[in-house]
Amino acid sequence: MKKMKIDWNNLIDAFSSEQEDYKCYLDANTGAVVWKSIEVIERVKKEGQLNPDDQSVEVPNITSREGYELMMDFIEKVYNQQLKSKLMSAVQGKGAFRRFKEVLTKFPHEQEKWYLYQDAAHTKILFEWLYTLDIESTNTPQYRLKVGDRVKLEKPPFDQELMDQILFTADFLVGNESKAFLGQILKGSKAKNVKSKNGEQIPGYGSLAKMTIKNIDELINKAIQTSWLEVNKNRPKNAEEDILEHSRKGWDRLKEIWSQRLYQTLNEAAGKDSPQEFITLIMGRHREIRQQFLDFLFKKAEKKHIPIIEAWKNEEVRKFKKRLQSLLRKLRPYTPSQKREKS
Repeated sequence: MKKMKIDWNNLIDAFSSEQEDYKCYLDANTGAVVWKSIEVIERVKKEGQLNPDDQSVEVPNITSREGYELMMDFIEKVYNQQLKSKLMSAVQGKGAFRRFKEVLTKFPHEQEKWYLYQDAAHTKILFEWLYTLDIESTNTPQYRLKVGDRVKLEKPPFDQELMDQILFTADFLVGNESKAFLGQILKGSKAKNVKSKNGEQIPGYGSLAKMTIKNIDELINKAIQTSWLEVNKNRPKNAEEDILEHSRKGWDRLKEIWSQRLYQTLNEAAGKDSPQEFITLIMGRHREIRQQFLDFLFKKAEKKHIPIIEAWKNEEVRKFKKRLQSLLRKLRPYTPSQKREKS
């Protein structure tokens, strides 16, 4: 059995692709995944230009039946009974998958669970397919949520919208400021220390202005007590207060929040045909946030986003450029000149 690294990102994308104009192939010698125009494939066959040494194998597509069964498996394992009931109603009759996705858009945390569950299932199927080709992947993705796990959807200790606002604003303060300063920013304080640090410019400033500072501090303390936020207890001796830090749970949620906000900014940029605001925002984000947003776009991006994504690609490092190019390939219809280049 041949052991090799596999281009899993493109392989999973190809498995779930609905494109009709091209097919995807796995190079059984290198593990690379290559997209080929159907027009070019047919022309090569017709002209007898097939390479006898070509070890490319066509990547299979998930069938509608497999997709439906996976969706039903997910619903069965959902812990939140209210959401489970809504999903079960949504999948009755024609257009089940579309309605299923529409319900999940109103539950962004649970929607991300679905994407993770779906990718884990696709990886399992493709791993078994590789074995039929006598190939063993040495870099198979590992998922925190395994196929067959119960999907328990953890809730914050108070309203999700409030928690999201606290986590989002805290993202601009972690590593530098205290939980007390976070409370001042959310309240919209005019205190000298806030003004001296240009606190009015921090996103989320005054977002909870209608609440008392006492109530805001209570929410922040609850977020810390339930591990949605953390404070750095190993602070320097000369520091007067604990410094805010991301918790693992809060960081995972924050990446989802950023995906939603970045998508909103992307739509606004596409409407204005002006990419600079989006580029500045996305390039200032942590690599994990950019990576999760890119995963999100493989399921949500539209053709109107192409110019903005192209501009983003030009600013990125090599790893991200490769995936962005793959995304553009999915979105952009091939021109005759592009098809000739492929051949």
